[in-house]
Amino acid sequence: MPATTNAASIFAGDARCGWRLYLCHLADRSRVANWLDPSGIEDGYGILRWQQIPPDMKSAGLARDLRVLPLAEVASLPGIACITPEQRQRQLALRVTGYNSRTA
Repeated sequence: MPATTNAASIFAGDARCGWRLYLCHLADRSRVANWLDPSGIEDGYGILRWQQIPPDMKSAGLARDLRVLPLAEVASLPGIACITPEQRQRQLALRVTGYNSRTA
């Protein structure tokens, strides 16, 4: 999520409306740009965290939706951005670099 192939440039969603779409799934079969790897964990909680929220922001505008869907339905969602295997490798490498810089 950095550099010239900045992850921000491949996020799915509509920045004009201020929303982002993320997919959390055990396998990266759909190549959705905002795939979150649960590292083999099959159940858990959906927790959202925000930083630098404007003081006048209302809580009703922070979360648009959180759903569990069959993977087959993901492609029909509006705003889906997919990436190539090469882009995924760059994205994962950037995530590792970012994580290591925060934990070093």
